[in-house]
Amino acid sequence: MHPERRLKLLRFFAVGSAVSVFGTMLMGGYTSASGSGLACPDWPLCNNEAIPNLTVTAIAVEFAHRIFALSAGALILGALVATLLWFRVDRRLLFLAALSFVLLSAQIALGALAIMSRLDPVIVTSHLGIATATFAATLSLAWVTRLAPPRTRRGEPAAG
Repeated sequence: MHPERRLKLLRFFAVGSAVSVFGTMLMGGYTSASGSGLACPDWPLCNNEAIPNLTVTAIAVEFAHRIFALSAGALILGALVATLLWFRVDRRLLFLAALSFVLLSAQIALGALAIMSRLDPVIVTSHLGIATATFAATLSLAWVTRLAPPRTRRGEPAAG
């Protein structure tokens, strides 16, 4: 793949990660405020189904939050893979992409634990705190890919 195309793909994943994490946070806030947090009382399924009955509003809200989180996870993973494949010598990108992935992993674990604990306030607050850190990491990654050209495997700046 051409270096310019690689950089554009990394930027897509990085910006997409930040936008999707922010959307997940907004959806999580709405899920909590609407009282839909336990509409899916199990995890990773929802009422023992991969795709639950979405005609029930609370279930649709909780499930939408999970879909937002899934999209964020796919984009964060894409950013990490792109960084490892093409930009691993750029320590800034490697750190931010790896940090985003580690924070997302903690976020997923806390989200599952929040459901299993029946929304224990300490766990739910920790879930929000890690979400904020994940957003900061993904936003930083997006910013760095836009601000300064990442370095390629050979150490030269990527085109773009």
